[in-house]
Amino acid sequence: MASWMRIGLTLTLLVICGIYTYWTVWLKLDATSSATNRFLPPQIIPAEMQVAFNKDTNFLKILSQRYKDLSFLQPEVTVITAYFNIGSFAKGSISNMYTPNLYMNWMKVFGRIRNNLAAYTDSKDVFDLLTSLRRRFPSNMTKIFLIKRADLWSFSLAKEIRNIYSQPNYPRHYPNTVNENYSCAMHAKFELVNRVLVEELFPTKYFCWLDIGLFRGLVDDTSTFKLQIPNEWDKRKVAYSIVYGFNDKETTENIIKGNQVWVGGAMFLGTPQVLYNYTEDYMNTVKMLLRRHLMNTDQQVIYSMYLPSSAYKPRVQIQLFSQTESRYDPWFYLGYLCRETWQNSQHDSQT
Repeated sequence: MASWMRIGLTLTLLVICGIYTYWTVWLKLDATSSATNRFLPPQIIPAEMQVAFNKDTNFLKILSQRYKDLSFLQPEVTVITAYFNIGSFAKGSISNMYTPNLYMNWMKVFGRIRNNLAAYTDSKDVFDLLTSLRRRFPSNMTKIFLIKRADLWSFSLAKEIRNIYSQPNYPRHYPNTVNENYSCAMHAKFELVNRVLVEELFPTKYFCWLDIGLFRGLVDDTSTFKLQIPNEWDKRKVAYSIVYGFNDKETTENIIKGNQVWVGGAMFLGTPQVLYNYTEDYMNTVKMLLRRHLMNTDQQVIYSMYLPSSAYKPRVQIQLFSQTESRYDPWFYLGYLCRETWQNSQHDSQT
């Protein structure tokens, strides 16, 4: 009997010691660990790693699910644009200067485009101008971001691109292979489209990039209009205007150094899933070209990306749009086609 009492007392003491240890040691350690985790500084991702370049489809599946509920998505086109003040620069020839004031004049058209707009700029003047121009529309249709271009992946490439353009005998095409910041601004299109999709800024079925100057011919027109998807567009592809023919026998170096063009870069259109893949493919191609000490603008990158000999195989096909009559500038045809499609739909609804 006494032995059983001793065993009981021993077990009781062990339980008491265990409870004491739990409350005074383990919980304290857990609390310390939680507090440490809670107040750890955020991880800083190196600039060269900020673009995912995923080959797996995990995020794409998530993106697809987000945009899957068609009843939630608006059957509209969200417009994405940007302006970075890189100063005045020569375009085509040294005597043809493009100035910030010229771009600000072209921006007036964005006050008459009745689509959702996501716009990025590093200029307070441009931010104020776009904000003022868009006041005629409901506030939820416009999101304008004043950012530092140094924070963008595309502009982090400036020094590397400048070194390429400084190579002996590298061809000089104004501003494409002369001004590294101009090239960075062209690459920013794809980074920013990708960002808009990831951040889900607008719940629409379609998104397009639109250069500030595409509708320069409408600056003096006072009417509002919308961009609507072309009836003949294959939504599995990204849409572009064709400018010149495609030569599948060309080499990447000839296209980049020769400043050759296939599609016009002023506008491209796609669904979220298509554009997510496409923009990543584009940024991958930029990095591949930099490793070869080659660079130009988006139009040359795109041409080289779709060559049969390209080392990088894009996951998305391009659908080309060309006019049968010379009504519009072929460089800007897709934009005017989307405008004309909306105009025709308005006319049909009234008849």
